[in-house]
Amino acid sequence: MNGGKKEYTFLWFIKNYSYFWTTTDKELLSPEVTLEVLEGTSWSICLYPGYLKYKRRDLNSVYLKRSAHDAGPESVSLKLEISVITADGSTLSSEESEHAFRNGDECGFKLLLDMDELYVRRNTEYLPRDTLGVRCRMWQGEGSVHNVGQCSTRTRIGIEKICFLHRVENFSALKLGERKILQIPSHSKTGCVISSSLSVCNTLAGNDPVIVGIVPSDSNYILCRKKLSLLYESGNTKECGEVDYRFLDVGTDIQKLERQLTRQFLLNKKWEYLPNDELSLLCECTFSTGAEHAKIEEIIYKIPLAAYNQKYHNAMGKNGNKAAEHLSAPLSPSADMEVNHNNQCLINMKLKANTFSAYNVAPSTTPSVALNQMTNNDQNKIMYNAAEKLSMCPSVQDDFTALYSDQLLTDVVLKTSTKSFPAHKNVLCARSSVFRAMLTNDMKEKITDCIKVEDLENETVHRLLLFLYSDNLEELRWESALKLYYAGDKYAIEKLKVLCSSFLVDSLSTPTASELLLLADTHSDTDLKKLVEDFILEHEEEVFGSDEWDSLSETNPKLVLNTMKVKYKREKAGK
Repeated sequence: MNGGKKEYTFLWFIKNYSYFWTTTDKELLSPEVTLEVLEGTSWSICLYPGYLKYKRRDLNSVYLKRSAHDAGPESVSLKLEISVITADGSTLSSEESEHAFRNGDECGFKLLLDMDELYVRRNTEYLPRDTLGVRCRMWQGEGSVHNVGQCSTRTRIGIEKICFLHRVENFSALKLGERKILQIPSHSKTGCVISSSLSVCNTLAGNDPVIVGIVPSDSNYILCRKKLSLLYESGNTKECGEVDYRFLDVGTDIQKLERQLTRQFLLNKKWEYLPNDELSLLCECTFSTGAEHAKIEEIIYKIPLAAYNQKYHNAMGKNGNKAAEHLSAPLSPSADMEVNHNNQCLINMKLKANTFSAYNVAPSTTPSVALNQMTNNDQNKIMYNAAEKLSMCPSVQDDFTALYSDQLLTDVVLKTSTKSFPAHKNVLCARSSVFRAMLTNDMKEKITDCIKVEDLENETVHRLLLFLYSDNLEELRWESALKLYYAGDKYAIEKLKVLCSSFLVDSLSTPTASELLLLADTHSDTDLKKLVEDFILEHEEEVFGSDEWDSLSETNPKLVLNTMKVKYKREKAGK
């Protein structure tokens, strides 16, 4: 080919990558793209996640494949660079090669990742937004780049979350090994039914753990996460534990859950966890349903290098915008997922379950697109569907979340004892009056462009900033809610405080009442403190007899004394 080097970049992003539960030899295939700039040849990328995950040096983990039936020449010689990248374009692994492709030919690459960061240490920063990318650069000719092109494709790993309540009456009479079975429909198009089997097992340790087995009727449904919580008679819950089967240390999760949820534990606090001898266990399950959606998002054809560079960075930003879902996924719909709002209820004489499906992802066919084949008449025949087009546009929330994730034009950092978090002064000032005072008055934060937050943990700062940019708070747990409440109060972010306190109140129980009372008192939150006091006095026998209350009495006797005064005044007023 004459006229300098002609280069083409093939981008492929895989959303919800950690949920692609697979055997070692199972492949994941990108959409196929036909490239006129490469003589009408058609290409796809094939990834073997198992070989990336288990570091198989003897086997190729990524392939570039030429179609066996394209209209291009018999052989096409290319120089290649294949890279595994993150959603923001950071390169994790890369390899170059040169190959002459015939129809149906392929070229393999032994790319490796440090998947211990993801599957052992559960490091969400290693694979931001749980999106893995493959970038293939293909070029012909030598010298400076003359013409360039690019296509961006995307595959989504389907996720379906199901939450249901498994009730068992006469729990104390349940025999060892006896199973209580509950059938829950998933409401997906496949008609999959989830079977929940609850039993008490006899172990060598003698702790008789309560085991909940989850089995889907569809083999394409793979259980990835399971979270169990006890439901109080008041409607509040106590988290027992969570098992995340995606990670290599899943055995630790299982052992922890078995230690916490035992027959003896439930019987010892029967008045609290077994009202009327009925066990109510809230089960939250996340299933992977495999690669359910693939599409070509953008194609750039023969543009100058400078324009290509600009478009490439824009494309990376867009891919960052649309990638949503961390390793710990919340029960809320993402922009790319259809939501089933029809809550269903199953009622059985002995077992009852309230079920809902948070994610129902409709499968889509894998497209194949040829460049410059669509005539003007063909284009005119396409119906203009404004609603569909608008649904594909990123929202303000998406754009601001990407602004934080991509760290574009940041001008200030929040610094913990071990890490710095780049941010934007305008956003911090708009969301927090404390940050506004720091950055607009003659204070050291304004002079140094650095806000020290050494009293906060890295994860808390990350979630704090994510909330400031997105106005969204996902997958709260008791500990994280306590820490974010503290941050919200310190930096005068009232909405964050309200959301966290609401979660804490909803999760209030006799073991946590002492801690929440101390939090409310420390931050002078009178409304929250009164609510906790009401709860404590309604459950005074259980709370006052708990280890947590004994510990509070030792560390903060004045607060305990004031609570007893409230009890005395109410009793006196009631006489």
